[in-house]
Amino acid sequence: MKRYLPEKLRNICFAGHNDTGKTTLLSALLYFTGTVNRFLRVEDGNTITDFDEEEISRKISIYLSLAWADYKDAKINFLDTPGFGMFISETIPGIKCSDTVALFVNGVQGIEIQTDKIFKISSSFDIPLLFIINKLDKENSDPLKVLEQLKNKYGNKVIPLTYPIGKEANFKGVVNILNLKAYYNENQSIQARVENMPEDLKGVVEKTREELIEKVAESDEKLMEKFFEKGTLEEKELLSGLKLGFLKRKIFP
Repeated sequence: MKRYLPEKLRNICFAGHNDTGKTTLLSALLYFTGTVNRFLRVEDGNTITDFDEEEISRKISIYLSLAWADYKDAKINFLDTPGFGMFISETIPGIKCSDTVALFVNGVQGIEIQTDKIFKISSSFDIPLLFIINKLDKENSDPLKVLEQLKNKYGNKVIPLTYPIGKEANFKGVVNILNLKAYYNENQSIQARVENMPEDLKGVVEKTREELIEKVAESDEKLMEKFFEKGTLEEKELLSGLKLGFLKRKIFP
């Protein structure tokens, strides 16, 4: 069995209100990293983390469960937690023993009861947190509206790292705010198709990137000095500052 050094271990807790797609995204990650050879689905009752008979029959997560993947020579442990409030006792340990909480938010429903509860729990343990606005292809999904909800609720520490291309049935992919490239994925292929971002999104994406750079600079005095001196940050500085701000909970990507 492959051995991993401590610095190559990551523990990520998937948490959020029920029906935000935590188990489904985990299944996708296990498939895309080659951990499993097919895309397992909640609807088919064969996902790695919903293995109990009650979970399979009800098509919901009830227990804290673990799956892992090898990615870029690191072992990533995914802690999949239930979204119903009655099972919060299973969610809390997953948050407490993780390095990062990935807080899932439904792109249709926006902030829900468990969203805020999980945010407060992660705050009490001082765990770094990122948001995943999910279900962007669903009818009435509006990720930009949900992003504004998150900013209004949790402040301007919430800053996007990706920008959606299309919405609802016309959702096609995302633009990476860091490298300004567009990522498309058709037919659940292992490899995303990477292109230049659409021309009609250039203005808003570049503005969002400027906001990200400012927020990263605010999280560290040295970076702030460089930002005032140059008016921007180099890519290396942006990435290191983003990581530092995230770990200090000064940035919620």
